[in-house]
Amino acid sequence: VYESSCTTKYVEKQPGKFVGDTGCEKLPVEICGAGCTYEEGAEECHDKVIASLVDVPEEICDLNPQKTCRFVTKLVPKLKPEHQCTIVPQEVCNLKFSQPQQVPKPLQTRWCLDPTPATPGESYDENNALGSPIRA
Repeated sequence: VYESSCTTKYVEKQPGKFVGDTGCEKLPVEICGAGCTYEEGAEECHDKVIASLVDVPEEICDLNPQKTCRFVTKLVPKLKPEHQCTIVPQEVCNLKFSQPQQVPKPLQTRWCLDPTPATPGESYDENNALGSPIRA
């Protein structure tokens, strides 16, 4: 029969980084009473009180809100273009040619008397005339 004996040494591989190096060896165990035999004896019973401790769990709760997103389908009214006709009053004009007619209109002739001789290229203006126009 053997007994295991293990030792752990921490070796620094890099500066600040330690790695555990465990080595185990089997040691022989000497058992006393070699050559002894077992005999069955009378059954003995004892009343024994054992104090046992049971940890009662205490529930501690904390609210941590978490955001969950998902797609929601909503019914939305569908807008569809529709032809709508309205009557807008509009003035339409066309040219109408009728038979020519004679209409009596008075004829006015104005005469001006200007004693200054006319020079070529000048026109006579009634506003600058020396005399007042004669009306017939």
